[in-house]
Amino acid sequence: MKRGKVSSRESKIKPKPIIIHARVNDTKPEPVRVLKLTHAPEIGDRFQGVPTRLGTTNTLQKTLHVLDIKDDGGVKTFICTTA
Repeated sequence: MKRGKVSSRESKIKPKPIIIHARVNDTKPEPVRVLKLTHAPEIGDRFQGVPTRLGTTNTLQKTLHVLDIKDDGGVKTFICTTA
């Protein structure tokens, strides 16, 4: 039998990560995991992001600034620069 309140066990469930396709500093678009946000960034937002090719390590996170959002065949591509 588990001890503790039910609400404390339910609060430990992690939400799914937000993954966007970002073109950083005019490179080809790649999937980027958004950190510390609960929604996709908008134009003008600054956010922490890590390329998914680096796995789950957050040691190489970068602060990104969204300049534009383009729709390429149904896939949103975020045009970003490092802040």
